[in-house]
Amino acid sequence: ANRLWMNATEPKPEFEQLWSELRQHLDWHDGFSLIFYFSDNIAATNLLQQRLTNYFRGRSTLMQIIEYQSDQTDWVAETLAKLLQRDPLWKNLQAPIWLALNQNSSETARNHYRQLLVRLNERRDPLRQEFAQAMFILLPGNFRRDCRENAPDLWVIRALSETIEAS
Repeated sequence: ANRLWMNATEPKPEFEQLWSELRQHLDWHDGFSLIFYFSDNIAATNLLQQRLTNYFRGRSTLMQIIEYQSDQTDWVAETLAKLLQRDPLWKNLQAPIWLALNQNSSETARNHYRQLLVRLNERRDPLRQEFAQAMFILLPGNFRRDCRENAPDLWVIRALSETIEAS
């Protein structure tokens, strides 16, 4: 696994290298691209989110940001509906998705993440066929094994998977 390192105030060269590789991937990819990030480093993932937002804005595309909502009664079903049934505005734009699941690491949240991964895994083919943009899924830093076990089909079709850690 590649690791991104960031000090307290700015990214280190490893982060810049990863950003360069990700930007090149996005410049050249056409269609669906699934990218996993594992991190508890909120500052680094916020920086990555901002860079991606700016990247897509430069291409006249808005990135749809979906965050975990611990107060939603049926978060998994509602999030799945957002991802698969897409609001017509987003579907027409085929907006890339930033699915931020790394900011709450409670056991309830982690169970919701596992459930969502299982449900997305079951819908791997419709996702690949109908979604023509990048999908970024951020998970807690130690969630890589859970991801492979709960979503093996998604894991196989991923374009990238990286761990972002603090130095």
